[in-house]
Amino acid sequence: ITQEQCGVMNAPWRLVTVLAPELRVCGQQQRRLCSTHHARVSNQHEVNSRQYNNQLGIARAYSSMNFKLRISAQRKPLAGVSLSSSSRPRNYSATAMRRSEHGKGQRTGESPGNTKMTEPSKELPLPPNMPQPSTKDDVLFWSETLMRIVIGMGIAHCFDEYFFRLTHTEGPSMMPTIKKRGEIILMERFSYRIRGLEDGDKGQERSRLARLRQIEWETSPSYRHSMQVGERDKGAKENNEENDNICNEPIWHKARPLEVSHPSNSTYGALWKQVTSPLAVGDVVVVHRPGREGTVCKRILGLPGDIVVMPRGAESRNLTEAVVRKKAEVAMENMLASNRGKPSTWPTTSFEGNVPFTQNQIRIVPDGHIWLEGDNSLDSVDSRSYGPIPAGLVIGRVVCRVWPIRGKALLGRGGRPLEKGRCFNGSIVFPAGYEGERILA
Repeated sequence: ITQEQCGVMNAPWRLVTVLAPELRVCGQQQRRLCSTHHARVSNQHEVNSRQYNNQLGIARAYSSMNFKLRISAQRKPLAGVSLSSSSRPRNYSATAMRRSEHGKGQRTGESPGNTKMTEPSKELPLPPNMPQPSTKDDVLFWSETLMRIVIGMGIAHCFDEYFFRLTHTEGPSMMPTIKKRGEIILMERFSYRIRGLEDGDKGQERSRLARLRQIEWETSPSYRHSMQVGERDKGAKENNEENDNICNEPIWHKARPLEVSHPSNSTYGALWKQVTSPLAVGDVVVVHRPGREGTVCKRILGLPGDIVVMPRGAESRNLTEAVVRKKAEVAMENMLASNRGKPSTWPTTSFEGNVPFTQNQIRIVPDGHIWLEGDNSLDSVDSRSYGPIPAGLVIGRVVCRVWPIRGKALLGRGGRPLEKGRCFNGSIVFPAGYEGERILA
């Protein structure tokens, strides 16, 4: 508007009337510029979102295809692996954008074909470094698998070698404790490696410790009471003179182990005491059989320094354990009354020479050895046949019966189960340091 025009229009309302069309045009231009800027910003955001979604979809597709190729690597040849069009990742974000732009065009009244896009909507090409089932990946996969297998086998071997082991038993030598066949037992293999044998593996040392305990026992206040109990157990009631002789007879400080079938030997307390103590008389062990391959399951009856006696006539199959024990006690009294000295000075071999250990023989268990016999003495091949065996041949100590589920499963420490009237032809073992004392049951 020129100065002349302003002079012509003296009234202010004339100026507003002239300027109104120009102001309308300026407002339309400003709105057009703002709309264009907003469209550019929105288009840029959509492009960025589309690119991000495309990259995310491709990464997921690569991960899925890599897993499938690993699974089928052994069934398909590695050379010439190619991806078909169906296995290529689809550009889901581009499709969604086209749909949104089509709807936008319908809302604004524009045709979808006139919509301008900053970048063409097309699938991104597969990168050249796409994961392929290479030889290096296969070597890594199989090396990890092999490592896991080796570690698992190592753990199983250590558990079997140093802790617990299951074994199957056959044969009638341990009846009735263990049946003839079909029994599965559990043995522990760690306590005897740590604790060894009770009172050591030297016969003289075990005899010395036993004599010290015997002297301490004979000077204790309860010794007289034990002698009275022994008198009642002996059942000597013929005359006072015989009773006095029994009372004056010394008593051994340790009683014979109770039968394995006794209730006190089938408790968890007795089991815990057993597995935390050294190998002792009454334990059932599995050992390598000397002289040939295989293992045997027997009960320990003698340790180093113990005296094993096979009295004359004990090989008969119609005697009981009480009769054989009486014969063995008589044989020991005769030996002690002779001029052979104390049992600790006796040789470890049989007095009858190098003949089979059959009858009327006395043998001292040598150092580092144990004496084994089966519970079924009538049908057992044990130390009576092949002599004492080295303690190093012990494989493990039997803890319980796993199968079959019958009776008492715990196989605790104890003496041989002796059924009433059952025939017996085994040997009788006297403890190290024994010098003729009476051993109570």
